[in-house]
Amino acid sequence: MDEIKLLILPGDGIGPETVKEVKKIISFFN
Repeated sequence: MDEIKLLILPGDGIGPETVKEVKKIISFFN
């Protein structure tokens, strides 16, 4: 989960599409 946080916390150039992709990854691992 730490890797996911690193992707989300900076907030640089992260748009809704990226958030959706991250959620897909989280769902995949869950």
